Amino acid sequence: MPSLQEAFLTALNTCGIIRFRDKRLDQSVSEHYYVAIPVDRNMSLLLCIITSQVQKRIDYAKRMKSIDGLVKVSKKDIPYLDMESIIDCNQTSLVPKTSEKLYWLEINTFKMYGELSSAVRNRVFAAIRKSPVVAEAIKQMLPSWKLR
Repeated sequence: MPSLQEAFLTALNTCGIIRFRDKRLDQSVSEHYYVAIPVDRNMSLLLCIITSQVQKRIDYAKRMKSIDGLVKVSKKDIPYLDMESIIDCNQTSLVPKTSEKLYWLEINTFKMYGELSSAVRNRVFAAIRKSPVVAEAIKQMLPSWKLR
């Protein structure tokens, strides 16, 4: 049976939904859902937070003129969610998949929830490409998968 860390590294090889707690955040902050998009053998692009604070995130994005970088999703799109949420594609993190670089991941909170549907994946990729705050280098790293 693979270790949790091995499971995490395996999960980063699929375009899917993962959930874990970031140890760099305040202890009172619980686990969050993320979208993991593999970009090469050494890294994966984590789209930070899938948040249920929809209006707060929309208001912030409007102020920052980055509304195109948000993807609204519901339980219909991602069955694991309890309520309507936002995938914030404006906040992307390029994360090396080497275990020594994952010190911030509270590994015992990690869970893989499955692959992203092609419809949601297409919306996420489009939002990353349209985001005015995502670096062009990161946009260029997006896989050019045949989108079904």
